[in-house]
Amino acid sequence: MRLVLTILALSAIGASALPTYMRFQSVSAEGVPGEWKAPGPGDARSPCPMLNTLANHGVLPRNGKGITKQMLGDAFVNVLGCSQLFGRGFAKVAYGKFVKDPTKTLDLAVLTLPFEDGGIEHFASLSRPDVPRPVPKGAKAPPPDKPRIEGELAAIGKSGDQIITTNDLAKIRVGLEKNNPPATHKFIAAAEICLLQGVAHGKDGMTANRYRSFLAEEKFPADWSKPDYIGGFGIPNMVSCLAKLGVQKLVGVKKSDIPYLNTQ
Repeated sequence: MRLVLTILALSAIGASALPTYMRFQSVSAEGVPGEWKAPGPGDARSPCPMLNTLANHGVLPRNGKGITKQMLGDAFVNVLGCSQLFGRGFAKVAYGKFVKDPTKTLDLAVLTLPFEDGGIEHFASLSRPDVPRPVPKGAKAPPPDKPRIEGELAAIGKSGDQIITTNDLAKIRVGLEKNNPPATHKFIAAAEICLLQGVAHGKDGMTANRYRSFLAEEKFPADWSKPDYIGGFGIPNMVSCLAKLGVQKLVGVKKSDIPYLNTQ
């Protein structure tokens, strides 16, 4: 069921029944979460475009701070269309790694640290440049690298409403891994691709426009609605995508297919 129907049903109970972070300023007929607003100077953001999108739309706190495990799980399940196991499990693992103290909440700025230092910043990202090490303490997450993202779309020759396939994503992955990042970074980058594909797919496929909207603008596309996977996007979907991506990378992509991508 689309998000708009859920919100309308909850509105019948009363807006006060909704947690503050779920009281969207507006909801479109397509079920896209609340009004998009660019982050302000004091707002925290992360290297993850999906988390930033949720904050930019007010699904998570717009300032990117004080995020509870319940908020994060609700966002992944109710808005992004993930399964209960995957969405709540993701929130639990995230809090175990990044918060640890159950009395504390999560700020997106904490995630800016490199993966090897306890954050989520990694090489071969779809939306960010490879940040040189060491990363200064307190450094802010870099904004989306729009030339990089346009380079990815150019590499696969997709634009507008053309559908991006798993083979296309494998080509992008080969291009972004040309500097041979560590194996852990490669895995995280692949999981990032699969989560994006699972969510940006909506009900009818991930188009180039949706790819650009999520990654470059960190914004829910106007024509997007929550995917309708049976039981939600979950671990089987992620494993299947990772397997297909790996196979396509090995046998479906030629080095000659990959134009230069702006990895900076």
